[in-house]
Amino acid sequence: MKYDLAMIGLGNMGISVLGAFLHRGKTCMGIDIDVSKLNALQSGKMIVRESGAAEIFEKARNEKRLDYATGIDQIKNAKVVFISVQTPAKGNECDYSALSGVLRQIALQAAPDQAVIIGSTIFPGGLADELLNELRDRPDIRLIYEPVFLRAGYGIEDYLRPGKLVLGIDDPDNPPPEIAELLSQVVEAEPKWVSLQEAEWIKMVHNAWMCGKISFANEMGALCDEYKVDTNRIFDICFSENAQGRLMTLSHMKPGAPYSGPCLPKDATILGGILEKQGRPWMQSGSVLEALRVSNENYIDAIVEQWLATGRETGKPLGLVGLTFRPGFDEMRGSLALPFIRRALAEGLEVRGYDPFFDGIGIEEFMLVCRNDKELESYHAHCSHSLESVWNECGVVLLNRNLDINERRRLDDFSDCPRKIDLYGNKF
Repeated sequence: MKYDLAMIGLGNMGISVLGAFLHRGKTCMGIDIDVSKLNALQSGKMIVRESGAAEIFEKARNEKRLDYATGIDQIKNAKVVFISVQTPAKGNECDYSALSGVLRQIALQAAPDQAVIIGSTIFPGGLADELLNELRDRPDIRLIYEPVFLRAGYGIEDYLRPGKLVLGIDDPDNPPPEIAELLSQVVEAEPKWVSLQEAEWIKMVHNAWMCGKISFANEMGALCDEYKVDTNRIFDICFSENAQGRLMTLSHMKPGAPYSGPCLPKDATILGGILEKQGRPWMQSGSVLEALRVSNENYIDAIVEQWLATGRETGKPLGLVGLTFRPGFDEMRGSLALPFIRRALAEGLEVRGYDPFFDGIGIEEFMLVCRNDKELESYHAHCSHSLESVWNECGVVLLNRNLDINERRRLDDFSDCPRKIDLYGNKF
């Protein structure tokens, strides 16, 4: 018999994905080394608690669209092979022994140019470092890594209508058309074809974000309880935003500059004080809320050290482009530039800074932007340089803002660029 799908591994994921294909009327084979599982399934018993699975499998069995086997010798008759064996944690590493064993067998049994999808969790580097070697003698096999995001008990529905369909492959620009067509008949989502390594990281980022959300909610909930406020009401209002909101969008989800300014650092520090006084005992070590401040401060320290070390190496002044706390806003309090200036001056190093708000302004105007903070008065001489002088005379430049098109044109005449630490992804 010819199959649309051969599913290797009939645990929660395997049953869910297999059930989704069967629901769409596909002909499939389920493969597992556990004979008791196969006997139960063949007798009509569902081996996992999965919404709708019993009816879907019974219908497929009655229509003779579903076979079972303990070995993989028939996978060559399938359009695609899907692997869903376990990759459990072993300490802080991943145990790929079962997956490696399956790949070795597939290398011996697969048809020429057969597509093989791995659904089992693979952590970043797992494919390149450990698993691809199992297929070294079968370069014709078209390997795909599909990070699957399923809820226990609702896996069939989640696979049919996922939030995203991610498919990692060697050449994302040329996905196999027959596999794309088959998946389009099953999954109601536009596929995102990415590299194998990108697919590994998408799985990691997704699950790490879920861990962060849950830990954040639990810690905030504990603090809200101490203040006798309704956590659910607080969260409902915070996260039920309209299109102008920023908490539930990609706003601030681009790696780059640390947070700074007059508000966020202050609030993170005060939150740390509340945590110290009101936090539960289990929150006193390794708290997510405390890490909000500590991680940001450590990141700033690391960038400052990189900037200073590069400046010392070149023997030239250190440059800063972007001095206000936010690009396009005339406020110096809490600016990310301040710890850079303080450290450099404390070590007797020369600093030259440029910001369009400070370009050519005198000390009185400068102090207005600094809200008359006397500590910053002595910084005026370091912050009022032109963009051209910073670019031409400094050994390293920290880019703390996006340069606009006119500023980039002003730099076109400079053939030699300084070393750059770019926090905003400027393109030169």
